[in-house]
Amino acid sequence: VATVLDGGEPVDMQQISEDLFARGVQRLMVEGQKNVIDWTVKWLWCYDNVYWEIANEPERADADPMLAAKWQQEMIAYLRLAEDAYRPNDKAPGRPLKARHPVAVQPFTKKAADVWATVPAATPACSVANSDNCRPDVINGHYTQVKTNGAIGFPGNQPNQLDLGAIRLVRDYRNLKKVLGMNEDNITPFGGEKGTRTFKTDIPPTTPNARQFGLPDPVRAEAWEFLLGGGGAFDHFGYIYDSDSGQKVRTQLGKIGAFLTAGGLVFSLTPSAPLTKPPSTIDGTAWVEIGAYPTDTSWDAAAFSRKHWAAMESNGWQTADAGPKFTAYIHHSTPRCVLDSDAFSLQSDGRLKCFGTNLALDAYDGRRRPTVRYQEVGLKLHLGSKPGIFTV
Repeated sequence: VATVLDGGEPVDMQQISEDLFARGVQRLMVEGQKNVIDWTVKWLWCYDNVYWEIANEPERADADPMLAAKWQQEMIAYLRLAEDAYRPNDKAPGRPLKARHPVAVQPFTKKAADVWATVPAATPACSVANSDNCRPDVINGHYTQVKTNGAIGFPGNQPNQLDLGAIRLVRDYRNLKKVLGMNEDNITPFGGEKGTRTFKTDIPPTTPNARQFGLPDPVRAEAWEFLLGGGGAFDHFGYIYDSDSGQKVRTQLGKIGAFLTAGGLVFSLTPSAPLTKPPSTIDGTAWVEIGAYPTDTSWDAAAFSRKHWAAMESNGWQTADAGPKFTAYIHHSTPRCVLDSDAFSLQSDGRLKCFGTNLALDAYDGRRRPTVRYQEVGLKLHLGSKPGIFTV
């Protein structure tokens, strides 16, 4: 290691060289990323059915998520600049891009999501020179939940901290004036650890071969809960388009879309308060008592599952003279265990069978009872103070 004296202090020239080299490589990479933006905008600016995302899973478990957020702000600013080249102006009045495309980000941590939830300063506006004031239009989430342990991993110096899946995103940030999306889940193949799977809970004994892979049940559960929780976009992402499973998934999602858009239903409803506040005491703000949302140790012994749910309501339903609308969705699922041999049942010591070993990036392991129908116990409705006839 070469050292020199500068004012009597030793200087590590090798470290300085390495730092300068790293910064130089970083700037070259950023310039390359700008080239990708220029190329993408050049070929896709004229389409009105696309939006940009910066970028797919940019956060590492062992790195400060603020670094990724800062980089995303810089890229959003440059993307806005790149699109401006295709908008009408005094020098090129014929360019037809009249509105910028929406821009999305995909946080894996609450720390990063809080950045996007912060209202930017009114001035100066988002620009290359003021990227700190850049915000996305769409916030996407991945997986139903994301959890990593707190250990510090190589080569970073931050504790593993991924803690924001799509369901948590829509539960905690549903009041943002943003489109919240769920655009990836761990479902690419049909079977095995990464495939969607359901467990037949009423076929004794409940052995690993009671599982079925590739069914649309977990997809349907994720979509209903996410969209009724306030989500605005859902993309299953994974099954081969023309496969039997792919067609069944699209059929289910199509039915959900038809239900939510019939008569503009979803546009007249807002997510219900019990989504974030367990209605242990009815105070006039909760129309439905389903029970507290499940935690890591929740368990419904009768259904071998956890009971997940989401609900929506029309504004002002408490005192409306006519026309209040309500909708709720309840499903029985669990996070998937790592091993197919795990039944996710309750052990004698009160712990769940795959407690502590379920996937860090997981989806729902749907629970199916082919011969026994579920029956809700203790479900209560409070539909306002005005008398009326309700269609159920």
